[in-house]
Amino acid sequence: MARKLIIVMFLSLALLTSCENDKKNLEKAKTQISELKAKNKQLSDLKGRLEAENSALAQEMAQIRDKSASMGAELDQFKKNLSDLTQKNEALQKKNDVATAEVVQLKKQKDELTAKISDLNKKVNPSSEQINKFGQPGGQQPQIKEGKELSPCDALIEYMRKCHSIIENFKAGERKAKLEETLKAYQTKMNEVPPPGKLAAIDWVKELGRSWDRRHDDNTPRLVRLKNAALKACGKTASEAGL
Repeated sequence: MARKLIIVMFLSLALLTSCENDKKNLEKAKTQISELKAKNKQLSDLKGRLEAENSALAQEMAQIRDKSASMGAELDQFKKNLSDLTQKNEALQKKNDVATAEVVQLKKQKDELTAKISDLNKKVNPSSEQINKFGQPGGQQPQIKEGKELSPCDALIEYMRKCHSIIENFKAGERKAKLEETLKAYQTKMNEVPPPGKLAAIDWVKELGRSWDRRHDDNTPRLVRLKNAALKACGKTASEAGL
C-alpha cells in the first residue's frame, strides 16, 4: 500500500514537472513567435522601401537615358552647326581677301588720280618758275592793245592778268592796295563787258587772292568756273586769253 502511494506521488510529481516544463516551453514559443512576427514586419517594411527605391532608381535611369539621348542629339546638331559656321567663315575669309585686294587696287587708283589732280592743279595754277611776271605760262601772252585803244574785253583780260601778277608778287596790305588801284584803273574800261562777265572777273581776282597763300585749299574748281564765266562773256577761252 505504501509502495503504491509512493508510485502515485512520483507519477504526480513527474506530471507536474512535465506540465511546468510544457508551460515554460509554450511561453517561450509565444515569445519567439512574437519576435518572428516583428522581424517579419521589419523585413516586409524593408522590402517595401527597397521596392520603392528600386522603382525610383528605374525612373531615374530612364530619365538619364532620355537626357543622354537628348544630349547626343544636341551634340550632333552642334557638330553640324560648327561645320556650317566653319564653311561660312571660310567663305567670308575669301570675300575678305577679295575685298582687301580691291581696297589695295582702289588705293592705287586713288593715288594715281591724286597725282593726276596735282598735275592738273599745277597746270591751272602754275608755279613762279612756269609763269612770267604777268602770270602767263611759257612766258608768252596774247598781244593786247595799249592805253586808249583797249577794247572792253581787252581791258578785262589785262585786268585779270595784272591782278594775277600782283597776287603772285605782293602780300598783305601792299597786295590789297595794288589790287584796289588796278580795279579803279580798269573798272570804267570794262563797263561795256556783259555784267556777268565783269562780275565773274572781279570775283575771280578776289578768290585767287584768298586762295593763293593756302595752296592746300582746293579752290581750283571755283577759280576755273569764275575765270571761264568772265572770258565767256568776251567769247574767249583761257588758252586764247593766256590765263
